[in-house]
Amino acid sequence: MIADQLNEIEETRRLAEEAELERRVKLARMKILEMRNVMRPQLQDEVAIKEVVMEDWGHMTEGNQMDLITSSFQEQNKIKKFFETNYAAISDMYKHASAVGSDVGTDTMSFMELSSFLKESNAISGVAHNDMITQIFMNSHQTGKGKITMSSELRRPEFFLSMVSVAVYLNITLTSKKGEASAKARGRKSKTTLSPSEALQKLYDEAFFPYIEKHLDGTSIKAALGTDEVLLLFKEKDEDLSTVFTLYGDRFADKGMEVNSGNTMNLQEFGNCIKDSGLLSRTSTKSNDELTLKEVRQAFSSCQHDSGLTEDEKADDKGNSQNHQTQMTYCEFLEAVARIGAAKWEEGALMDKIGRAIDKVALLLATQGGGGGGGGGGRK
Repeated sequence: MIADQLNEIEETRRLAEEAELERRVKLARMKILEMRNVMRPQLQDEVAIKEVVMEDWGHMTEGNQMDLITSSFQEQNKIKKFFETNYAAISDMYKHASAVGSDVGTDTMSFMELSSFLKESNAISGVAHNDMITQIFMNSHQTGKGKITMSSELRRPEFFLSMVSVAVYLNITLTSKKGEASAKARGRKSKTTLSPSEALQKLYDEAFFPYIEKHLDGTSIKAALGTDEVLLLFKEKDEDLSTVFTLYGDRFADKGMEVNSGNTMNLQEFGNCIKDSGLLSRTSTKSNDELTLKEVRQAFSSCQHDSGLTEDEKADDKGNSQNHQTQMTYCEFLEAVARIGAAKWEEGALMDKIGRAIDKVALLLATQGGGGGGGGGGRK
């Protein structure tokens, strides 16, 4: 009798625990789904990538520079295919390199940033190549931008075009000259040179891919953003993070930009947010976890959507613009916070780094007078 009662009590307890677990799992799934919808623009999308590649390719072929590189329709298609295959990595590379300078903007690349990138990636450097780098920089600008000067800046499609030109210069022009000189000295015919698409692939394999592997964690960040664990981390602090985003978007808004009304955040506002959170300061004497302003700019730049410019966002004669890549939406803000965590702490699992950064930013409400709720609502 007693044994039957104990068994009945145990069975009731087990059923209650299973029901509670099922409730929690269902709630977690709902939270994950809600957050996945919020983060959807930041998650990898092959269809969206193909659309952006088509748009960028259209810009790359607007002038006659691509035809000067190669007039072969077949060869141009091979170059286009290269960008389709490697677009995500190359786009991240551009965003990372274009945020090196201390200027406010991170959506364009200056001559200094291009030169620095080519040197740091071991692609090309040295006084002997300065004139050619300058020529490539000037020739890569799209037509219709007004007067092009050394103060003008490259946009993403123009940077891609400069990559092709650098590849041709290094792996065709210089190689041909060296081959001809060597063959002449030996009394033999020079070897067949690479095609432009082969030269581009060679440059990527030998210089750009090692640079990406060493300096960028974009692939791992993008993959992490779509995991249930990271989406739950965001959802648990969604209300606080959303309030912080709106607070800083309003407080430090550039009143000259109509798009700034708390619904977006520019680089200065994001920098203030990260600074106030304490993430710029060292948090440990045992490890180097100091975050630099350059890393903040790179996080801001790297989270930007790859979608192209509208007519209203085209640059003026000086290369200035009010385009969407100078403004951060809420989902971009969340990715940038994740990137800040990955950049700040060298040790630990990526999810732990992201979680620590989320906590630091969410805690801003306690010091900025926002109140905070710790979960729930947030942006839809």
